[in-house]
Amino acid sequence: MRKGFSLSCAMLGIDGKVVMPKGAPKSKVAATCDYSAEVVLHGDNFNDTIAKVSEIVEMEGRIFIPPYDDPKVIAGQGTIGLEIMEDLYDVDNVIVPIGGGGLIAGIAVAIKSINPTIRVIGVQSEKRSRHGGFFPLRRNNHAPNYRHPGGWL
Repeated sequence: MRKGFSLSCAMLGIDGKVVMPKGAPKSKVAATCDYSAEVVLHGDNFNDTIAKVSEIVEMEGRIFIPPYDDPKVIAGQGTIGLEIMEDLYDVDNVIVPIGGGGLIAGIAVAIKSINPTIRVIGVQSEKRSRHGGFFPLRRNNHAPNYRHPGGWL
């Protein structure tokens, strides 16, 4: 979403700002900087970053477009679920990375509306927890690597 936002700002001549954690992958920061939005690196986790967003909104009078908690953003993310169903209609499970939750929400709504029996599974890297305790885990499932025809999962 941050790259699309940055590109949209460039195309429309809007002064955009993207706030990311200090530990954000350099490739994501660079991709966001490719367009016009200013990137602010702040905080060590999700909660710290959101606190900075709130500060910027209040101090600068900006509008916050959440990357996860917005019906239009979730609907946009749902188009990925529609593409999955077009290409892999008979799939049993769909594994989705979890950040703020918008991606998995959109994909799950789209997929479940077409085939409610498909399992949508959220995963997050143990080393890259962005929530910083925002969503406490009820259980920690460690999955082994599985071989599939295209490579490793």
